[in-house]
Amino acid sequence: MDKRGTRGLAIGLLLSAICIFAFQYLNLKDTEPSTPTTNTNINEAKLEKLQNEVQDWQTKYEELEKKQINEKKKEAEEEDKEEPTSVEILIKEGMSSKEISDHLAAAGIVHDSEDFNDYLEAKELQTKVRTGKFKMDKDLSYQEISEILTRQK
Repeated sequence: MDKRGTRGLAIGLLLSAICIFAFQYLNLKDTEPSTPTTNTNINEAKLEKLQNEVQDWQTKYEELEKKQINEKKKEAEEEDKEEPTSVEILIKEGMSSKEISDHLAAAGIVHDSEDFNDYLEAKELQTKVRTGKFKMDKDLSYQEISEILTRQK
């Protein structure tokens, strides 16, 4: 296609676009949806019945929600009662730091016996652990546990 043909095609497309725009702009109709011809009015009795049902369902939902919250509270209280927060540990003479770490992990004071043993090794406390009975809480840090075991404060 030569230069004239391309220009002619472009002008034709431009004019057709202008015509389409003008047609749509001049022939705007109401864009609001038309109302249906059937009667959609709900009588007062049906409306009141539906409102009562909604209220009943809301009441049931609130009761179930309260019941669920109470059950969760009871479960939390039972867990607190079942699991003591402090434990008494007996360290015997001749126990290695690995054995002590395993003993603490079994009692639930430390989560990972190898990590605690590595902590003792890093702080050079493996040989400073004392023998005897020690009372410890389950939420102590490694530093606090090692201070109790070595009586360093």
